Amino acid sequence: MHVRAEEQILKVSLTQLGHQVSWDLGPTDEKTTQAHFILNARVSTTPETLEALVRLVLTQVGTQMGIDLEMTDLACFSPLPPCPSYRLLSV
Repeated sequence: MHVRAEEQILKVSLTQLGHQVSWDLGPTDEKTTQAHFILNARVSTTPETLEALVRLVLTQVGTQMGIDLEMTDLACFSPLPPCPSYRLLSV
């Protein structure tokens, strides 16, 4: 997740379920009243299920933390399989 909040830029990564998150940039002790974030998730599920889960969790977190969330863009999709130009059949 990449977060921009006023003068702060934060980046946090989670590469395996059950492991600690890795803070590549931030966090700081600075307070803010507004932030923008991008969540890039690669998961094994359908785009429809992923979208429903993201909407549900953001609503729950916003309610629990008393945060007013406004979603400006949401795209959940399954990329096409790779289509290489060339294949090595034997080496």
